[in-house]
Amino acid sequence: MMDTLYIRLGNDGMFFAACDGSRQVDYEIKTVPFKPGVSLNVSVHEALRSQPFASSEYREVRALCEGRATLVPLSEFDEDACEALYFFNFPGRRGRLRVFYDALPRQDAVLLFGVDKAVCRTLEEAFPQVVFQSVETPLLLHFAASSPRALPRRRLFVNLTAESMSVAACRSGRIELYNAFTLHHPEDALYYTLHVAKTWGFDASSDEVYVSGEAVMVDTMQKSTKPYLPNVFPVRIEEEFPGTPLCRESALPYDFVNLLLRTF
Repeated sequence: MMDTLYIRLGNDGMFFAACDGSRQVDYEIKTVPFKPGVSLNVSVHEALRSQPFASSEYREVRALCEGRATLVPLSEFDEDACEALYFFNFPGRRGRLRVFYDALPRQDAVLLFGVDKAVCRTLEEAFPQVVFQSVETPLLLHFAASSPRALPRRRLFVNLTAESMSVAACRSGRIELYNAFTLHHPEDALYYTLHVAKTWGFDASSDEVYVSGEAVMVDTMQKSTKPYLPNVFPVRIEEEFPGTPLCRESALPYDFVNLLLRTF
């Protein structure tokens, strides 16, 4: 019985993945690209109207949303001050975004993120039980899990999309640094990676860089980074998660794959 629905919402399209929540092995997946020049909320409306997923009843619905996010130490977190803290870091769109937070288990941290209010209402009308989550959350939890406590060297994780990148610096299972950047030019990804590595005190002789995301961008990034940080490795879904049927879904974003496979 397909009683669980996962949605991944971005500026370019939506991904739907329905499954039996008691097993979470076999997913029915549908990709819906958005039309250029159409507002995000109108695009979401059209996607929901076009999909039989939206007319079904689910026990659980989780919406993974793109958007700027900021990491807050748990010791400094105040639920009543979420909006003030978020908009202090990201001024603008105060009246158009609803602020949520994801707790990061074992990291003593909380991730604040914003979702368009109109989109929230549209998804809540279709799925009253929907829970919103940042696309960064499964990435950060997976990156931390991929840097185990017994590992003596540190790891820098870079995830690339067409318009943005996120960077997490991890050591011994802990996230020590996180940031996200908008990419305006092809060389921006290299610049930001080197900047974060320098800020973190990265040791190029022993520490490692792992690059995930869109395949072409990953290959380009590996080649451009290697002269500066020689221990750089591409992350490919079919190699990291061999045997999973999700490997056949080449268009699935890396964050969505990690959420579906519960890699953290």
